[in-house]
Amino acid sequence: MGLGKTIQILSYLITKIENKEIRAQTLIICPTILTNHWITEIITHFNYEDVVIFNKNCRMSDYSIVICTYDNLRKYEVLSKTKYAVVIFDEGHIMRNRNTGLYTKIKMLKFDHSIILTGTPVHNNVDDMFSLFDIIMPNYLGTIEAFNKTYGIKVNEKNINSFMKNQNVNFIDLLENRIKLLQKKILPFVMRRLKSEVLTDLPPKIIKDVYIQLLPSQAEAYHNVLISQEFKMSDKDSEVKDKGYKALHSNPLTQTKSLLKIASHTKYFDSNLQSPKTTALIEILNIFDSSKVLVFFQLKSTLKFVVDEIIKSKTNISFLTLDGEVKDRYGIVDEFNKGSCRCLLSTCSVGGLGLNLTSANVVVFYEHDWNPFNDLQAMDRVHRLGQKLTVEVFRLIAKDTIECKVMNYQNFKLHVASNVVTQQNTKVEDMEMHDLIERF
Repeated sequence: MGLGKTIQILSYLITKIENKEIRAQTLIICPTILTNHWITEIITHFNYEDVVIFNKNCRMSDYSIVICTYDNLRKYEVLSKTKYAVVIFDEGHIMRNRNTGLYTKIKMLKFDHSIILTGTPVHNNVDDMFSLFDIIMPNYLGTIEAFNKTYGIKVNEKNINSFMKNQNVNFIDLLENRIKLLQKKILPFVMRRLKSEVLTDLPPKIIKDVYIQLLPSQAEAYHNVLISQEFKMSDKDSEVKDKGYKALHSNPLTQTKSLLKIASHTKYFDSNLQSPKTTALIEILNIFDSSKVLVFFQLKSTLKFVVDEIIKSKTNISFLTLDGEVKDRYGIVDEFNKGSCRCLLSTCSVGGLGLNLTSANVVVFYEHDWNPFNDLQAMDRVHRLGQKLTVEVFRLIAKDTIECKVMNYQNFKLHVASNVVTQQNTKVEDMEMHDLIERF
């Protein structure tokens, strides 16, 4: 999130190594896109060269610090056979899904100490926090069944409606009480720093929601999907009134995709129509004609549609694209930051993690993630250390569609997560004595 976590951890590690307080190896695990970033920071800021990026041919024993990707951790058994002094998990929220091969591999690691770095420890629900704690402090939060019984908060239609409309006092009280219980348990082991505390000179970030009216033919296509046979609810008497909300809850993985695509772009049902979102985007680009603009998409196909539309608009807007097909990501980022091109179109999965794009000060979200922290991380490619200008964020939201429900989900998850981890760490002295005894 641009708060200096990398430098802080390296200061700790290299000081310990040079003082011979760490004698075994240190393993740093990070996304592929961040391996060069770690190497650069180590060499540039600490003039320390006893470090290697893991590959199948390297001799790990020759180096005190090994940098490894999560992908390689999945592939190579040798990484789980070594006993490490310290393991650092960068962007550790990647590990939150316990039902994956990656999580199984991580649980096999042997280490004396471990630290998770993440700006977003809770993405979808509070059991994300359980997953992370069970890696660095196994059994501290008990079993997942006991954890959910004590702290669990369901993300569902009923609870979100109660939260958004401030209804159901009993649920609101239960929500707040469970959050407070979990806070007391975990905060002695969590260090959280806010930009408002650490980066006092950082300019503000202003988020604006821009509601886009669907074209008549677009609204018709959207409605046709809603009333199609595959979208009908099992309850025959219920009416489809809520613009896709029922479809969301009957089968979220298969029944929302078409709705989201049509709400996002006209090309998904008619190749001859320009999307009203693209019209709004071009207007934003023209208004901020002296600024660099970063545009995020969920789908690579939507990005390509917009590229075609910008070219056809003949607006002479210079742009670069960044998606999973681009191999030289840092080259594109460097060209955008240092060159004259003023618009970068990127998928969130590629451009939303680990990159520094502070040359831009305008961010546009063409599409949105169910997980608010993916969008926040994408914003923070721009709103971070080094930014000198006020950051303007525009979220293009298709009016009266499932995209509005996506934003409600985001708001609920943000509320839960921001209250589970506060900026103030609970003192160890404030913990219950039996907790301390059990832990130590």
